[in-house]
Amino acid sequence: MVGTVAILPQNQILNKMNKIEFDIPAIKDLLEKVNELEKKLDLLTKPKQLDPIMTPKKLAEVLEKSTRTLQTWREPGKEAIIFSQYGSSVWYTAKNVLKFLKENEFGSNNGGKSDE
Repeated sequence: MVGTVAILPQNQILNKMNKIEFDIPAIKDLLEKVNELEKKLDLLTKPKQLDPIMTPKKLAEVLEKSTRTLQTWREPGKEAIIFSQYGSSVWYTAKNVLKFLKENEFGSNNGGKSDE
């Protein structure tokens, strides 16, 4: 048994298409939520950058450490992180942070600190 296909006249097709309704406020709301999610995803997936000058709070965020850990790293010692201080305000430069990280880098081949 062979099926039949009904072919509608063009005006009936257009009438059926005109009955599609869009909830514009709901679509706008959905697009806003998608944009918010994109921004959050960007924050989670983009590498964190070192600013030329950073506060302890900013550096702690970038390194995923606490400000207390940074304070410990500032304590006098042979591998203390270099910082600037005026009164109670503290700042770090990207150059000194990278130097500190390099000085405390461990190589996988020599079983100890990197000598590069």
